[in-house]
Amino acid sequence: MLLLHILLFLLKLIGIVLLVILGLIVLILTIILLTPIRYRIGASKYQTIQAEGKVTWLFRLIEMIFKLDTGAEEGKRLHLSFRIAWLKLYDNQKPKEKRIKQKKTRKTKSKPESKQSEKVIQAAKPEQPEAKVQPIKTEQAAEMKHEEKLIEGPKESAVEKILRLTKSAANKILSLIRGVFSLICSILGIPSKIMDGLEKLENFFTKLREKKEAFLAFYNETHNHQWFTAFWHRLKKLLLRILPRADRLYLHFGFEDPATTGQVLGGLSILYPICGEKMELCPEFNEEILEGEVKCHGRIRPVSLVIFAVKSFLNKQFFSMVKQFKVLLKGE
Repeated sequence: MLLLHILLFLLKLIGIVLLVILGLIVLILTIILLTPIRYRIGASKYQTIQAEGKVTWLFRLIEMIFKLDTGAEEGKRLHLSFRIAWLKLYDNQKPKEKRIKQKKTRKTKSKPESKQSEKVIQAAKPEQPEAKVQPIKTEQAAEMKHEEKLIEGPKESAVEKILRLTKSAANKILSLIRGVFSLICSILGIPSKIMDGLEKLENFFTKLREKKEAFLAFYNETHNHQWFTAFWHRLKKLLLRILPRADRLYLHFGFEDPATTGQVLGGLSILYPICGEKMELCPEFNEEILEGEVKCHGRIRPVSLVIFAVKSFLNKQFFSMVKQFKVLLKGE
């Protein structure tokens, strides 16, 4: 009985530990999915262009900052930093620590000086007697001249020279004739090449037309068209949730032509229903100017992205579409 009680207690303890671990996993997943990613964006242009952005997640445990100032000193115009909790992983303006490497000096052992200095003995070389130049005999000189004549060979006669020149001229004329003939052949072959090129171009356009018709048939198929329609509706809802909301929109603008200023003012007035009182437009019809500032914020819930991905891509219809699309790309 005691052993059974111990076994039941251990099983109960293991079950409690597993439930606690499961609860922690569910809690962590809930926090990750439901905690929104918040971002703020701002930009202004007066004398200089300035822009800044900030992205935070998990109650600012993860933070990324972006700043740009064209009027600042060189090297400090762009600031990027990324932080997780108190640990800053990246900061491009953080001064780099210069590590000074100490060179290790090796101790050289002093060699003991020899008591007696070494003596260098140079042996004097005996002078060689100069070679006496013996006069060349006349018979030997004649034999040497005869050998040189034999090596040089007989001189070319005038007839042989004329034959050699005519042969080289005939070879040049033949090569010129061959070049002209090949040029004429290439010129005559231009129309055939043009026709081949036009035929290849026509084949390319026919294949492109066939591909277009195949893709249109793929899109207009009943199941595929339903998937694309549902995907487009889901994407619009997702964009409406994650797009930023304006905090301030101020624009002071003007152009050389007053008509252009009026057209731009009419186009920007479409944003009034969206921004309301947060939007301020100051047109100038007499001078050319462009300055202003924009500030907006928004948030992205990871759960919205997960739901969108699951509904759109994790179904049999999507996988069958992918298979059909691969077949279309291969041209089978």
